[in-house]
Amino acid sequence: MLRTTFYWIKRRKYAQRRAVVPRAVILQAVGITHLTSERLRIGSNWRRLTGARPAAIFWRMQTGHHHPRRLAQLGWAALLIAWALVAAWDAQADSTRRRIRVPILMYHYISVPPPDADRYRLDLSVTPEHFAEQLAWLRDHDFTAITLDDLYAALTEGERLPDRPIILTFDDGYADAYEQAFPLLDQYEMVGTFFVVTDWLDEERAGYLTWEQAREMAEAGMSIQDHSRTHADLANNCDHDCLVYQILGSAQTIEVEIGQRPRFFCYPSGRYNDMAQDVLAQVGMLAAVTTEGGTLHVSDRPLELRRVRIRGTTRITEFAWLVSDWRE
Repeated sequence: MLRTTFYWIKRRKYAQRRAVVPRAVILQAVGITHLTSERLRIGSNWRRLTGARPAAIFWRMQTGHHHPRRLAQLGWAALLIAWALVAAWDAQADSTRRRIRVPILMYHYISVPPPDADRYRLDLSVTPEHFAEQLAWLRDHDFTAITLDDLYAALTEGERLPDRPIILTFDDGYADAYEQAFPLLDQYEMVGTFFVVTDWLDEERAGYLTWEQAREMAEAGMSIQDHSRTHADLANNCDHDCLVYQILGSAQTIEVEIGQRPRFFCYPSGRYNDMAQDVLAQVGMLAAVTTEGGTLHVSDRPLELRRVRIRGTTRITEFAWLVSDWRE
């Protein structure tokens, strides 16, 4: 308990040291003085004004006047520059190449599947009883739950991690993340990282988190991160404008709703390509998790972090093997 308390104090000091410079300062530095997140508009107005694809972004200044296509394009470029400057201010990585082995567990549903569940739902569903058993096993074997911020700092700056670190991630933002996973994580004094699909929360879609619940989780120390706007396939039929819409649009929404800029991304269905990684870097994402199996992470590939999939059929003996430190 003393070790865990000391580590949480150390983590808080580290977070304070890496505090983000207000984005308004950076925006002002590149000449954008009237822009707010609420005034970001994405959609058909862009096509109507400029003839470009609806997935692109256009700006509306506080004057209420629409600007010509060239100014809109410059505004879009300026936003990417501003986000990149903020990311550069935050992430002062050194040149040392590091290899660190940390299991990043991948969960989806923490609930009992319904009677008519198909094989995909059955595979993705870990019951609350099994999840509690896994958390108890981690506690009893001296594992410490850390965040992706902690792993990134260890990879890029050599920050020291606890002896047995582990990261708990939850994809898609299902309602049981709040109803089941959150209380159990709190009970076992562990932190979780939740990747949300922002349009589903905006729509208040049944079976998914609400923004109010996500804010409560964030205030309690949970990490709310980016899983795109609509869970689109980023590797197919998604051009540059589409990628900006899916990645930057969702990041802006999380920042407005949660009050913190997301720094980590989860590829929908694990699908991505070089262009998707380029856009992630341009908008300031520090790292991204995949669905590829493994526990070894390399500092020069932060956008390809491997994870360990926890299935509905995973029992505690297999779970112990999955988090063992020899796995690639």
